[in-house]
Amino acid sequence: MSQLFCSVPLLRSVKIAGDFFDELSLPLHQLTTINFKPQRCRTSETSLFYDCIGKGAELESFTFERIYEGPSDVQKFSGPLPEITHTNIRQLSLRYDIPTDLKYCIFPALEDLSLFACLQEQHSGLSCTVHELGMISKFLKHSKPCLRSFAVYRPLALPVFNDIAMGTFTSLTDLVIAINEEMSTEIVQILAEPSFVPCLQRLSLHICCTARSLFEDDSLYDMTISRHKCGLQSLVLSVPDTEALRTYRFPDNSDWKGWLLQVYKLKETGLGVIFSLDKADFFDEEDASNEFANWLNVWTILDRFA
Repeated sequence: MSQLFCSVPLLRSVKIAGDFFDELSLPLHQLTTINFKPQRCRTSETSLFYDCIGKGAELESFTFERIYEGPSDVQKFSGPLPEITHTNIRQLSLRYDIPTDLKYCIFPALEDLSLFACLQEQHSGLSCTVHELGMISKFLKHSKPCLRSFAVYRPLALPVFNDIAMGTFTSLTDLVIAINEEMSTEIVQILAEPSFVPCLQRLSLHICCTARSLFEDDSLYDMTISRHKCGLQSLVLSVPDTEALRTYRFPDNSDWKGWLLQVYKLKETGLGVIFSLDKADFFDEEDASNEFANWLNVWTILDRFA
């Protein structure tokens, strides 16, 4: 396979899954888009991630899907690697673990950062490790990018979220953030502040578990109203697994159905509201509000017999 890409001057984009990266002899210097899913650690001098960044001078979009098992690639090497400043990369997606060699990278032109997307099907609320969060925070502080889009599919503690947001979310228009029971209230409170992510236009809350805890009071509704006045165009409440909806019991006097319905009815004000269950908008018909109310009533009846 080493001759397959020996003369492909027009090749700009590749998508690879497997352990034959070295055998391909890809012209990394001319690629603008790489989507790479390696399976095993390399034993060569540098890591796959670092190789692609260092040799991909024209690289603009890099998706790296890798689960690390045991020590990372860089930890096998004798010493630190040279720092790389890459001025063309605008989109970076790290779909599983964070490569340790990210700490050697500076991406000042980065606009779109997505983390842990392959974990979004899990609703157990797995949180990021301190080591991973430290790498992301340092990477952003060193790169000083003007992010337009940030997505993270594992819950972040509020102090960490603030640390990442500081100085990098001033121009952010798109935010996807995973929330769980422990931090949903705090996240909603901070998002209600117009000065936090001041340019926010599209917000997606990826609900990992205990979905209905968001609707114990009017906090989510008030936050949405506040942000809509400041330019918010769409709100997505995403539940990857409908079973997560049935894991919470409200007090008898809780009006969670009312608050949930009020948030959904914000569609009438021009706000794009999506209640996504299993990757599909469950209420996308013209009479969605009535259907939604009926569904909530059935839901409550089922709860009584659960």
